[in-house]
Amino acid sequence: MNPLLIAGAASALSLAKDIFTGKLSSPSAAKANSQQSAQEAATKFNQALETQTALNAQKAKVELEAKLAKPLSAEAQSVAIAAYKTRQEHITDRLQKGMATGQITASESDSVRSLQATAQADLDKSMADGVLTVGVFRQVNGSFDQISRKVAAYRFNQDMASPQSAPGSSGFSASV
Repeated sequence: MNPLLIAGAASALSLAKDIFTGKLSSPSAAKANSQQSAQEAATKFNQALETQTALNAQKAKVELEAKLAKPLSAEAQSVAIAAYKTRQEHITDRLQKGMATGQITASESDSVRSLQATAQADLDKSMADGVLTVGVFRQVNGSFDQISRKVAAYRFNQDMASPQSAPGSSGFSASV
């Protein structure tokens, strides 16, 4: 039930009781009492609203943590691992093509390979127990996305801060 309605009803009952018992001697006293009761009801409502908002935020956080900690099914894990291997191979192929054409320098290649090694180490560490969770899946997938964008930026001499800096670019990497 709405706390504001409850507070308003309590205020109205209190005012009616005061009028009936003779505690209020004039309309101005009734008005002042009514304003004070309304202010108290508004304060109680705001406190209840803040409490409910905090509880909802806490609930959402717990639900997200539970979702991210949930392990992928065995089939989903095998598909994810295969996809990771394929992505690594595609990134390596794109890196080699960029090096062969002179679009990517040795230091840029080393930077990408370092990111690849870090992503692979994170995956290996998380898979030590044989379980891949939704959260780790998202994290590793994000790492591969970052690596892929970096290779594209190096190959096409784009600024990483503005993915649409190349004319006709949609900002998305076609090859992953």
